[in-house]
Parts: sequence; C-alpha cells; structure tokens
Amino acid sequence: MNEFKSRSFVCVCVCVCARTLALAAL
Repeated sequence: MNEFKSRSFVCVCVCVCARTLALAAL
C-alpha cells in the first residue's frame, strides 16, 4: 500500500509539473 501511495504521489507531482510547464509555455 505504501509503494502504491508513493507512486501515486509521484504521478500527481508529474501531472502538476507538466500542467504548470504547459501554462507557462502559453
């Protein structure tokens, strides 16, 4: 469960970073 939670947290961080970069590019 801990591994899944960590992986999910990393996925969320990547999604947020990608979204921020996309908005910055615009």
